[in-house]
Amino acid sequence: PLLILAAGSAAVTLSYKSEDTWIVPLGDFPLWLRVANAVLSYGMYLWKTVWPVSLAMYYPHPGQGISLWQVVAAGLVLIGLTIYSLGYGKRRPYLPVGWFFYLGTLVPVLGIVQVGSQAMADRFTYMPLIGIFIAVVWLVSDLISRWHFRQLVLGVCGVVLVALTAAAWNQAGYWRDSVTLFSRTLAVTEKNWLALNNLGMAMADAGLFPPAISYFEEAVRIAPDYAPAYYNLGLAYENIGQLQRAIDCYREVLRIKPDDEGTLFRMGVIHARIGQRPQAIGFFKEAVRVKPDDARAWSGLGLAHIELDQPREAIFYYREALRLHPDNAVVWNNLGAAYARSDQSQEAIASYKEAVRISPDYNTAWYNLGAAYEKIGQLREADAAYREAQRIKSK
Repeated sequence: PLLILAAGSAAVTLSYKSEDTWIVPLGDFPLWLRVANAVLSYGMYLWKTVWPVSLAMYYPHPGQGISLWQVVAAGLVLIGLTIYSLGYGKRRPYLPVGWFFYLGTLVPVLGIVQVGSQAMADRFTYMPLIGIFIAVVWLVSDLISRWHFRQLVLGVCGVVLVALTAAAWNQAGYWRDSVTLFSRTLAVTEKNWLALNNLGMAMADAGLFPPAISYFEEAVRIAPDYAPAYYNLGLAYENIGQLQRAIDCYREVLRIKPDDEGTLFRMGVIHARIGQRPQAIGFFKEAVRVKPDDARAWSGLGLAHIELDQPREAIFYYREALRLHPDNAVVWNNLGAAYARSDQSQEAIASYKEAVRISPDYNTAWYNLGAAYEKIGQLREADAAYREAQRIKSK
């Protein structure tokens, strides 16, 4: 039954297509490289179990730079342990049971079918290492059963357990926050573009854009086709006002992923900011072509058309945005402004009312509502709206 479940899980993985979970084609990782990394991973998992230092949340795949002497050494260890477990299998059956449990349960995550870009992952060993622990515990028990110094051995085991507990406590401390985690990962691995990108994101979230930019730039230097780092670098440049550099970064993303909706939207935003509204409209239209339910891009189209003094077109796009996200007070306010510029005062008033219903402290919408009432001569209603706008502003 467990094999059937495993086969079903494998089938789902092979059939699942998305940008987050992807299977690397053989052209990128040839079979010999996958086998070599699998052999090395077997050995490295055993070593990290015996000596649990330099653990990381992500181990980048070395690709063609894999260390062949390490692969050979790991292969010799595997062969030696296999011969040992088989040679003593009749007298000590727990040895082949534990050893082949370890070998077998690691197979789905060794990268023969490469899902993702990691070389290995500590979490992959949670189940397989049960086999190693079975073999070791029973073997130690057998070996010391006739010794005169059993108490001493047990005492040493106790000391080892205490040391491992301290090591586990220390290792867990690296996960206390993103900066600590990714800094630690960079300290114990090489050319780790993913950790660089994630550390840059943590710095950007804290408003530390200059160091974030340096991490993103190092990530794309190591992995020139890693689109998320280019995107994050573009966002960082946007935040410090270097819009041309941001555009250059977003162009790199679109070179790698031409239909990246988020990047198309950001390109539209930047071009709108620098006054290139026809270009902005082009990018927003591409964004909604790729993702028709992106309310942000529809709203961006509305704003660009308003700035081109095309309110009727803006009304259409704002209504599309509100169809997808009806509780956006800002878009309701912008729709009201588009109606006002089209001399549709009643529709403008209705839109402004919806904006302040959703966001009662939205003083701009209250002010616009007052102006709309004033335009059609309803001065009492206009005065009430203006007073509410002033009250909110003076808070």
